[in-house]
Amino acid sequence: MAAFFQAARYSAVSARVHALLPQLVQPIQWAILLDAPDLTSLFALLRSLYGLPAQILLGEAKPDVVRAERDLKSHYAVAARRPLNLLYNRQLELLDWFWRRFELDNVKTLLRAVHHGSPPSQAYDALIALNASPSLPWDELVASPSIPALIERLAGFWYERTLRDALPQYHRQQAVFPLEVALDLAYHSTLLDLVNQLRGAEHADADAFLRAWVDAQNILWAFRYRFYAQLSSEEILNYTLHHGLRADAEVVRAIAMGAPLADVVESVWGAGLAGIEGFAGLEERELAPRLELVLQRHFYRLAKRALVISPMRLATVLAYEFLLDSEMRDLTAVIEGKSYGWPAVQIQPYLIAERGQ
Repeated sequence: MAAFFQAARYSAVSARVHALLPQLVQPIQWAILLDAPDLTSLFALLRSLYGLPAQILLGEAKPDVVRAERDLKSHYAVAARRPLNLLYNRQLELLDWFWRRFELDNVKTLLRAVHHGSPPSQAYDALIALNASPSLPWDELVASPSIPALIERLAGFWYERTLRDALPQYHRQQAVFPLEVALDLAYHSTLLDLVNQLRGAEHADADAFLRAWVDAQNILWAFRYRFYAQLSSEEILNYTLHHGLRADAEVVRAIAMGAPLADVVESVWGAGLAGIEGFAGLEERELAPRLELVLQRHFYRLAKRALVISPMRLATVLAYEFLLDSEMRDLTAVIEGKSYGWPAVQIQPYLIAERGQ
């Protein structure tokens, strides 16, 4: 009986998602995009696709990769909210919070801009256009003369308390890194709390997608801190999550102490995560990007399966969100590849999905 009522609740949102799926870039369109001879041709094709940002380089003579990628992200931020108005209560709260990763990116952009003294107009132009309400007072925030002033202007939002707690560390280091880490940890911790508030099949769906996604972020953070920032074990532990995950404090400690990446991934994900067999022999600087791609491909496959086997569940909405994310990342990879003059065959290994093959 419970399953019947759950299916009835999700019938409308499932119909909305399946109406939105044809707006994703189709296989034949991927082939055309990948075969574009240069950036100018690629952007002309992107403008012609239904639903993609018409403002990308419209009327400009010189391709602007940074602006194109920002406009693309703005488009997907808007697209990601389209099923949300058919959700309610805890389901809506969870998906709304997951969506706010776009807003979080904007706040981190502002932190860097204010820290480095960028002009307000330049800072504003760097933001993703979210078109969501309620949102933050962006016009006021970009004009902040200092990090403490920016935090003051975030009063009433969760960012203010988190940033204020990290402010002493910011003053000691004179870097925005501890502020960004504090926001990331607070955001992902809240996401886990919202997952835990769900029950039954909804919790199972949120666990498979979102808790696993936080697991992936936590592992990637730890390895990046070790490989690139060369932080101490204590610092790595301080800058990661420890509870409510498979990648918990024990796993993070193993990473910090030098555990091989493949062993850590298998301890968390099992031996069935496709792609980890190719890690052997890679240099450390290559491991984190390769792992990130392997994990993104895992979530893409999970999303494709969910649309088939879970048509009247929360998994349908989550699948749509992750398919959007993979498309956004793959289009960004195509843009960057074409900016280097790469042909399709050189770009395809960096894509999450099999595109244009």
